Amino acid sequence: MKTLLKFVVFAALVAGLVPLYQETRGVDTAQRDAVTGMLRDLKALDTDWNVQVLRSKTGLNKHYDPVTQPERVALQLLDGISPQLAAYDYRLKEQEQQLRDALVAKIEVIDRFKAQNAVLRNSVRYVPLATNELKAKAREAGDAIPAKRAEMTTLAGNADLVLIDTLKLETSRDADSNRNLRQLVGTLVERRGEYPQSVAESFDTFLNHVITISTQKEREEELLEDLGKVPVIARIEALDRAFTAAFDRAYARHEKYTLIMYGYAGFLLALLAFMLGRSSRPELQPAMA
Repeated sequence: MKTLLKFVVFAALVAGLVPLYQETRGVDTAQRDAVTGMLRDLKALDTDWNVQVLRSKTGLNKHYDPVTQPERVALQLLDGISPQLAAYDYRLKEQEQQLRDALVAKIEVIDRFKAQNAVLRNSVRYVPLATNELKAKAREAGDAIPAKRAEMTTLAGNADLVLIDTLKLETSRDADSNRNLRQLVGTLVERRGEYPQSVAESFDTFLNHVITISTQKEREEELLEDLGKVPVIARIEALDRAFTAAFDRAYARHEKYTLIMYGYAGFLLALLAFMLGRSSRPELQPAMA
């Protein structure tokens, strides 16, 4: 009976290994490497994303797929690491949400950029044609009305100057260039009432494209400034630091409980050996009188 009781007690002590073993699970360096790798990929994606926005701004990208595709990929990467973050520390949810908010804000700015850049591209494409049409109408008017010839010749020359300054805005971020362009256009607008009807109609089309380009360039620069203020990289780095710290804490806890489990298992083995040794010893018989 005593032997049975001893083994019941021993079994209860062995059961104590279970919670210790549970504490040593859930820490995987491969999982850590996967999370940090995806955060690194997200950071590289964001850098290339900015490059593609600049390429679209300058017209090097012929369509908007290079600035649209990263929107989906970035959110997929973040969704991929979300469960693993929560497994280590629920407080990482806050940093994750801040990163998600930054990505959503960036997507909103880029969507506005695409809409306004499409309007800009359209006017950049057609303003040379509008300039040529205005010059042709001015020549026709000068030939038909000799008294207007000098004025129409001046208008055609100024139209070329406006076109050159307008196209220069594509490669310039100088606010003075835009301001000078508007001053030059303003002098032409002041005399619009003096233009023959056909010339005035062509001038209006020409003016519409020039003003669109000038206005959209200002808005585009503002959008790029807004884009630069979205702290995606800062949020990625903050989440990376927080996750690394959480993993290190989890790993330290894992190591501590692993040592405790091994020590406890050693104690149980020693206890088992002691119990087996005691049970195998012959009992002494009492002496006969």
